[in-house]
Amino acid sequence: MNPVVKAQLAEFSHSNPIDGFEDQDYFEVFSIFSILNGDLNNSVIPFEVHLKGTEFGLDGVAILVQGQLCDDSNDISRNCRQKQQYRFCIFFNQNAVKNSITVILQNLLTVFVVSLMAPWMLKATN
Repeated sequence: MNPVVKAQLAEFSHSNPIDGFEDQDYFEVFSIFSILNGDLNNSVIPFEVHLKGTEFGLDGVAILVQGQLCDDSNDISRNCRQKQQYRFCIFFNQNAVKNSITVILQNLLTVFVVSLMAPWMLKATN
């Protein structure tokens, strides 16, 4: 693992102690934090997005409307009422560490899924 990422991960895990969390769990949550709060400039608690276990094959899933994490359709409707223009983000995160190279994959179908869901979301606000 890159020494800079390794140091950031160590600081992140030290700042967010969770009983029973292994290094892999912290890496998954740290990557979610880095992408959503860093690259996408949202204010999301990454532990709320993290999927525990391995049954889904994904490490994190989030639906953001106006930069706010939505847990259900009521959250989506509430966030859509706030503005005339909508900003949707459906985020999928899957991580893998192989041969000391960190690979973070985001599902590029996000734009497609958002375009399918946008009409439904707009109807939900009327």
